[in-house]
Amino acid sequence: MWPINIHDRLPVIPIPLKDPDENVVVDLQAVFERVYDGAYYEDDIYTFAPQPPLTPEQQARAAELMARTSA
Repeated sequence: MWPINIHDRLPVIPIPLKDPDENVVVDLQAVFERVYDGAYYEDDIYTFAPQPPLTPEQQARAAELMARTSA
């Protein structure tokens, strides 16, 4: 388990494999972004207000992130 803050990037995790295969690492943030982009989630999940509603701090953070992605 890798505890993270919701605002943190997802970790790169090691995946141990049996010999003779070498261990690999998986960049969870890259995997998440590829699946999110490939499934076009932005077209479906942002068409309504979130439940429960965002706090003012969360709204400011969301506006900041949206401004970065639309630039």
